[in-house]
Amino acid sequence: PTDVVGSAEDFVGSGQIETVVIYGQTQQRFTAFSEPLEQVAQVRFIHADVNAGQVDIYLNGSVILNNLDYKEASEYLTFVAGVCELEVYSQDETPETGEPIFSDELTISGDAVAFTMAFIGGRVVSYADDLEIIPPYRARVRFVHAVSNVPSLSVINRADNSILAGGLAYRQGSGNLTLRASTRTFTFVHVGVGQIYEISGFELVQGGNYLLMLVGDASQPETLEVIVLSMLP
Repeated sequence: PTDVVGSAEDFVGSGQIETVVIYGQTQQRFTAFSEPLEQVAQVRFIHADVNAGQVDIYLNGSVILNNLDYKEASEYLTFVAGVCELEVYSQDETPETGEPIFSDELTISGDAVAFTMAFIGGRVVSYADDLEIIPPYRARVRFVHAVSNVPSLSVINRADNSILAGGLAYRQGSGNLTLRASTRTFTFVHVGVGQIYEISGFELVQGGNYLLMLVGDASQPETLEVIVLSMLP
């Protein structure tokens, strides 16, 4: 273009914001100033421990969620990326009156946009959520195994008996699967034993983002249930 009076190339690293000042009329010069950009992540919590009552969740000594019921999930909360101390207390306890039922050092990464953190079997497990644009006529689905007394769990698409998630260990999640949007029947199979649960007529909406978590205790079949977390267009 004829109106260009100068140009410059510069590298801006990840997590940086840069200001470029260009000066000079006949001979263009520039000065660049870079500074770190605060990285944040979106985190939601879900209580999926069949053996625990209401819990409170603390981050760096401050309560962030009060009286979270079994099978209840929070909305996404925004946290600054970094290392923090995560603690889970039973409803009747606080840092002043008792000990946490779970405590661990947690790294919140700014490389991933969103996470789901689940309290399962006395531990908190983190799953990176994929919130990228979903292709047309598709939905995104993740399955999580949160059933106690089931060492290995598979999820089968009943329409063609294809395995969507095979041999998930306790607390393990599948990948973020991109599936055709349609009405589905998902069968949950205790590997080496047989079917333990089925959810039928489940509609995957185009552009929908789903997490399906099977919870409960296999020794008490009446406690088995699928928790569905969804983000719909």
